Amino acid sequence: MRSSPASSAPALASSPALTSSRALAARDAVSLLGGPAWNVPLGRKDARAANISAADAYLPNPHANLTELLNKFAMHGLDTQDMVALSGAHTVGTARCQNYRARVYGYDGEGKIIDPAFAEARRRTCEVGGDNAVAPFDEQSPLTFDNAYYKDLVARRGLLTSDQALYGCGGPSDNLVRTYSKDGKSILKESVESHLVYRVTRRNIQKRIFAHFPEKIKKANLILGFFIFLIKADSPPTTTLAGQELSCSACYIDVIDEIKSSLESACPGVVSCADVIALASRDAVSLLGGPAWNVPLGRKDARTANVSAADAYLPSPHANLTELLNKFATHGLDAQDMVALSGAHTVGTAWCQNYRARMYGYDGEGNIIDPAFAEARRRTCHAVGGDDAVAPFDEESPLRFDNAYYRDLIARRGLLTSDQALYGCGGPFDNLVRTYSKDGERFARDFATAMVKMGNISPPSDMPVEVRLNCRRINY
Repeated sequence: MRSSPASSAPALASSPALTSSRALAARDAVSLLGGPAWNVPLGRKDARAANISAADAYLPNPHANLTELLNKFAMHGLDTQDMVALSGAHTVGTARCQNYRARVYGYDGEGKIIDPAFAEARRRTCEVGGDNAVAPFDEQSPLTFDNAYYKDLVARRGLLTSDQALYGCGGPSDNLVRTYSKDGKSILKESVESHLVYRVTRRNIQKRIFAHFPEKIKKANLILGFFIFLIKADSPPTTTLAGQELSCSACYIDVIDEIKSSLESACPGVVSCADVIALASRDAVSLLGGPAWNVPLGRKDARTANVSAADAYLPSPHANLTELLNKFATHGLDAQDMVALSGAHTVGTAWCQNYRARMYGYDGEGNIIDPAFAEARRRTCHAVGGDDAVAPFDEESPLRFDNAYYRDLIARRGLLTSDQALYGCGGPFDNLVRTYSKDGERFARDFATAMVKMGNISPPSDMPVEVRLNCRRINY
């Protein structure tokens, strides 16, 4: 893409200067604005030279007609469907007057198919000499990654000649544009519920990512913490992790409350709290460098809340390997699922009350421990009292979703008894832990697969359910 803010032609995925960091940033930007997530192939190299004329040869011109567009994309092995789908990136962003003046004043050829009212509106701000005036590609929802761009093309309201060239001339792309304009799933690969959740949360997330980077970490960690742990009312108000003060307990719930409240205002009674949490958890993992996955939607919220029942479903932090296996098997999850899902402990913290027994040797199977690690943890987690002291599961990279958790297990530095139970007693679990400790990509794939599998677990058929209007209480 051109470096100017007017980036006007459809983006080509194989631009030679597209580095891994930009590819990841592009994926995350699309996702944050309500679009799909995808696995980014890494390993790109940066060019040793920058050549504008060479870039122009690779990228389509904003004044290109359909034939020119097809040829340009075909140079990179991209077909008509790729071209039309990738052009949908213009559902967000703006272009400069110099790139759409010819279309709105009728100077271009194939792009002259234009809605007169749209052309008149654009001419008011795009006058002769005002090259740097800007207009959104998509007026309807310029900050949401959706299919409104294609609706604009059908209405002859494409901003660039190269946009409108995709529709209206009877070419091979007309049918695709019509399909995408009617079926958001075809282009977004996510359901309407997912789109709505992103739509109402994007402003807060954008502020944090672009203005205060540490807040990105905080938001992701809070969401993930809510998902992983059963939050109790008596938890500590704040803790510090890697130099960042993280609010606990009630604030975890506040994150979900904020999303749900905005969502109810936009589309009441549609998206459950369970789906909000599932989507937020996926995004938190992705924000911290982990994988993305398609979230099965359509969950309902329980009409009852029962701590003892939750305890019966969730593994204890003091569980041994046999207890863990039985607990996961109850939900149709196998040994690989268990070891992969346990890797979520690569981020977050635990309270002293949950790891004291391991540090002081009170537990059984979890007493395989590095002495220096135990001593360090005992400095802040005393034998009596201080239940609310916290420690990170993964000291090496506590705010990054990676495979360091498994390296800690091999070093006998698992924080909980239930963590260390996965490694050190021989058998297939040791092999899996060793594999994940060496192969972060394998861990990421298996974790995403297990999350989808866990997301498909159905509640008991006789359980009363609903879509809660407030995640803290049932509907009355």
